[in-house]
Amino acid sequence: SPPPKTPRASPCGSAWIEAVAALPMPVIAVIDGGCFGAAVALILAADLRVAGDGAQFASTPAKLGIGYPRKDVARLIAQVGKGNAARMLFTGEIVDAQDALAMGLVELRWEDPASLARAFADRIAANGPQAIRLLKRTLADPSQPALDAEFDAAFGGPEFVEGYKAFRERRRPEYK
Repeated sequence: SPPPKTPRASPCGSAWIEAVAALPMPVIAVIDGGCFGAAVALILAADLRVAGDGAQFASTPAKLGIGYPRKDVARLIAQVGKGNAARMLFTGEIVDAQDALAMGLVELRWEDPASLARAFADRIAANGPQAIRLLKRTLADPSQPALDAEFDAAFGGPEFVEGYKAFRERRRPEYK
């Protein structure tokens, strides 16, 4: 009889994670409970992570007898450092919100993470949209030389004119 079929990693899962990472606007992940397995990879594709006090995290591929996608490992190392990434991946242990904040897995911890994330989103949205997109691309890969030209060009653009004028007039800028 033929061997049983083995499950394969879903290309949809990786596609969703990469789609989140590729969004041109900042993405804020809110974690207010369990975040396990591929969900950790998904929140690592976000730009900011806000955890509730009861949030828990675990990367469990070793417990399942598998590895972890290379891009997801790279994001985890970039976020928490190689030692903490190794700890999470090799052990699959649960990391609580306090430890997640201490290791850099999340940027903020709050009793009501959704309201804090909304406040951050509002603060981000009040800034120049082109500037935010440029900053997101720069944060994703600061080694791109073309970003310097975009930065220089922004000084003649309408967002800078409005932002500088608003600063001088001590008012909030009104970006279009």
